[in-house]
Amino acid sequence: MSKVLIFCLMVALSFSCTVIKPNQVNIAENYATVLKGVSAVPENMYFRLYSLKAQSEQAQLSGLVSTTGAANEAIQYLDESFKNRIAFLNLVDSITEAYNIVRDYADLLLALVNESYLSRFIAQKSSWQLSFEKLTSKYFLTAGKVSNSFTPVSVGASGLIGNILQEIGTTKIKSLQKKYLQQAIASSTPIVKVICQNFIDLDLPRLKADYVAMPSFLRENYKDFLGNINAYEKASGNNPYSYYRNYMPVYNYMQFQYYEAGLLLTRLEKCMKDLLLSFDAFLFCFDHDVSRSNLPEAISILNDSYSSLQLVISNFETIHNKYYKMF
Repeated sequence: MSKVLIFCLMVALSFSCTVIKPNQVNIAENYATVLKGVSAVPENMYFRLYSLKAQSEQAQLSGLVSTTGAANEAIQYLDESFKNRIAFLNLVDSITEAYNIVRDYADLLLALVNESYLSRFIAQKSSWQLSFEKLTSKYFLTAGKVSNSFTPVSVGASGLIGNILQEIGTTKIKSLQKKYLQQAIASSTPIVKVICQNFIDLDLPRLKADYVAMPSFLRENYKDFLGNINAYEKASGNNPYSYYRNYMPVYNYMQFQYYEAGLLLTRLEKCMKDLLLSFDAFLFCFDHDVSRSNLPEAISILNDSYSSLQLVISNFETIHNKYYKMF
């Protein structure tokens, strides 16, 4: 065989290895779409539980303020309530920062999937880079230190991410896919896997504990509220029943929000656990160009649980409308 023919065969084989096929793009989009969707739910979950606590405390506070005879004491109650709300917002922000890293990775992967995603990413590339660098730097200074499976250098601006950002906007998407899509998926997996595992090991027990304790918390605060209203109305010579009747829907709505939080928590737990079991399957399917009709069971299960999670979120408004018709 001539040297020219051997050279041509080597070039052809090399080219065939770098071409990204439609099945691989579909797998990448499936992976990134799930990451993007799931990344927003932990913050939603925390906000629902802690805002429900805040509403309950607000009801208790209303009773205290309305029955105290001292203006200074009332102002003190209000100031403490405001500080607690700000502390809650800061807490949610700090807890959910890691999931914003997952969101940013998903946005980058989606930009390598098709022109529509790419155009949107180009429009916010600078803000994405600032967000990603800030989040990853902070993460690696805290939780990231405990793992040796990834380093700040591997995801920093000087590494793969920096190379992708430099070419996005000037290089055609097919070329970007050939050069970076496989590497982007592979390099994102270790940190995303750790963040998902941390959710299961750390966040999930905390959320479940708060959820289990919530009914008692709501009842006790509302009992205090009703007790203060009762004392105030009786002292004024009024029958407190009319006030009880007016405020009963408030308690009922808190119970309904608790019911919603339970639906979301159950779906989120299932989806996160399924996602954690699917990382290797996604990498295998991408590397071996597996068609959607032959996806491994782990990915099919994940897609089902992700659809269930998104469905319950999208149906919350419908559930609300049905609830309001009952009262």
